[in-house]
Order: sequence, then C-alpha cells, then structure tokens
Amino acid sequence: MELDFEHAEYIAHFLVCSDCWGELICEKLEDGKYTLKCETPGCTTPALLSTRSVNYRKRVSEHWYQLAKLSLREAIPWLMPEALKSNSPEEIINSLGY
Repeated sequence: MELDFEHAEYIAHFLVCSDCWGELICEKLEDGKYTLKCETPGCTTPALLSTRSVNYRKRVSEHWYQLAKLSLREAIPWLMPEALKSNSPEEIINSLGY
C-alpha cells in the first residue's frame, strides 16, 4: 500500500498490526511514497486493526484475569500474596499437600 506521508501518519496513529498489536511505522519508498509496516522485527503485518479495538480487548482480558484470580484464590493461595504473609513457608508447603 503506497501512501503520501500525511495519510500514512494518520493511519499509523489509529491502527496497529493485527498479528502482534505492534505500532506501525512509516517507511519511505524510492518513489517518495510511504508504506506502513509493523515495528516488530520479522512481523509480516497481515492486516491492520484499530487501536480502539485493541484497547477494548485488553480491558476485557484484564477483567477476565481479575475474575479468574478471585475465583481461584481458594484453590491456589499464592494468587493472593497478602494471604501468604500470615503463613510460614512450612504452612504453605503443607497446605499444598507436600
């Protein structure tokens, strides 16, 4: 995709690589036009994705992480470090069944 500089800069501001969510950089071609490529070395940049959708996906993932952490705190005590402060290392090992 060959673009003028203003177009390339505008697109790079609002879109990211769909493969790795890396930032896009403008690369100047020999004919004076610009193309967009991912800043991640070796990434093929198969498509583009809006930064808004990536940020939404990150928020949803963080929410799921917090729910899982809350749900599993009884089964996996080390997920809640504050609970470990009151236990000695021997008590922790015993609670894990060793």
